[in-house]
Amino acid sequence: MNQNIDSITLVYVCHIDDLSILYLSLRCLDKNWRGHKKLLIINEDGNTLLPGVVQDSLGAEWDVEIADAPEMSTNEVGWYRQQICKLYAGNIVTTDWQIILDCKNLMIKETYPSDFITATNILLVGSMEPDITEWDIKILNESRKIVNGIDIGIYPRCLTPWVFNTALTRSLWNKLRPDKVTNWVGSEFYIYWYYSNCKFKYNVQFPITGTCGGLILSISHDVPERIMFWNLHRFGTAAPEILSASLTYLLIKHIIAADEVTHFYTLLSRTNPTISQIPGE
Repeated sequence: MNQNIDSITLVYVCHIDDLSILYLSLRCLDKNWRGHKKLLIINEDGNTLLPGVVQDSLGAEWDVEIADAPEMSTNEVGWYRQQICKLYAGNIVTTDWQIILDCKNLMIKETYPSDFITATNILLVGSMEPDITEWDIKILNESRKIVNGIDIGIYPRCLTPWVFNTALTRSLWNKLRPDKVTNWVGSEFYIYWYYSNCKFKYNVQFPITGTCGGLILSISHDVPERIMFWNLHRFGTAAPEILSASLTYLLIKHIIAADEVTHFYTLLSRTNPTISQIPGE
């Protein structure tokens, strides 16, 4: 790899429904990220609360850009729009690499650029064994067809964090122009994977716990050392036992403070008024 491995932008795509989780994610990032503090957030739905949340979350040393989502052919709100925005980020950032994060990714330990990119390999969330779901198999197959890719004996998972090479992401965007497509069966990560997988070597790990989509990966407080992220998915904020377990872990490990939990609930009540009670109150 001849790109600068320290040239990294952290990237989020945010919808208003995820603002409260983004606040927690950014607070964790502010405390635990040990690389250059360069951040891009794509405002998927143009919500006006986002700048204030960012200001409340990060220290003054952060270089933050908030960008609007691109014009799109699709009218769909949700996952497909976020896919387009994540690929579009490559047209905005000026660094060689992007680390794509979801609002649900809470960085729970000191984390360095070298945890994602080294001179010899890049982090891939996945496994060397075919222990993937039927959904993954279907989406992998459809994504491979889109770019005429090949399998290389590694089984990625469509779970952030993702490491994207900026030049390749721009090339993929220009090849597919996803903003002109109304939908596809694949996923942005698997499409990028098949477009780029022969160009790099990989450090294959599964550094995530918590929740993802409708799945509970684990909400045990006995977290292995390899775990970098606790996921708190949007659906988890509506499940009291998951939300309580997640916030309790973050508090007892001093990853977040009590006043930050209070601020989280204030934001959550603005986007989901049915969830406004702090556990124990």
